[in-house]
Amino acid sequence: MALKAINRYEILKSDCQNVDPSLQRVSAFDPELNVVINGLNRDKTVSQIPYLKGYFFLIQLVNIVGLDPLLMALKCFVEHFHGCLVTTAECVEFFCLRFQQKEQIRHHAQMWLYSSSLPELNNDLFATNRLDAEVAQHFEYWKRRPKQNPPPFTFPQSTPDQVLALLDRLLVLESKLNVCRFMDHYKPHLMNADVHHRACELIVAQRCTPLLHLVRQFLLQHPAMGAYLYGELVHSDRSEFHAVAMETYRQLENKLDVNFKAIISDLIF
Repeated sequence: MALKAINRYEILKSDCQNVDPSLQRVSAFDPELNVVINGLNRDKTVSQIPYLKGYFFLIQLVNIVGLDPLLMALKCFVEHFHGCLVTTAECVEFFCLRFQQKEQIRHHAQMWLYSSSLPELNNDLFATNRLDAEVAQHFEYWKRRPKQNPPPFTFPQSTPDQVLALLDRLLVLESKLNVCRFMDHYKPHLMNADVHHRACELIVAQRCTPLLHLVRQFLLQHPAMGAYLYGELVHSDRSEFHAVAMETYRQLENKLDVNFKAIISDLIF
């Protein structure tokens, strides 16, 4: 749980650096400030911020009321609101009525859901643990730019969260990496969509042309998650990268949501 939360917090931090502060709230106190269509704020079409802030709000609820009581409450929540659009205020009020710790719940709702700022995570999450120590070991290996031998170690359980954490660290390096060897060793494109996405970011950032087919594969398989990659491909100084963005968009344009299609079109043309 700790490593997953750290990974998601890094994603949230990155998103907050690239999104207007007015769009970093999950909800506003004044309901007229948000224009919602089919449950989605049309200005937040490609942002993960609402989902990630909601995730951390739920983590805070676990800390306040305990996991089992929260799971029971969530079951009741789904049964009560089944088939309905639910506002953030209604969601918060549901938990306040369900649990005695109303002030704590409202406090964390203000911090995570109603504010455009990014709260600090509990320092306990960042305490060194075995999984994070293994990630650090792998990171030091790849930072040395090995050319021949594969790593003399593997992640014992090959957890996607560890590979995702490793990719996050490699993405901030300015030095060249042997991306082909990295991908062959961990095969992140065969894990979940989040890991595959981050691996594609590394491919583009490192200008690894031989692996562009994996970026194309991701965009075709997960079109709703591709906005950031389209932007990175288009802003690359290599024509091959531009071509991938154009070709995949042409293949998908008749299948894309209208708002999302407009965003990608503005990036490419």
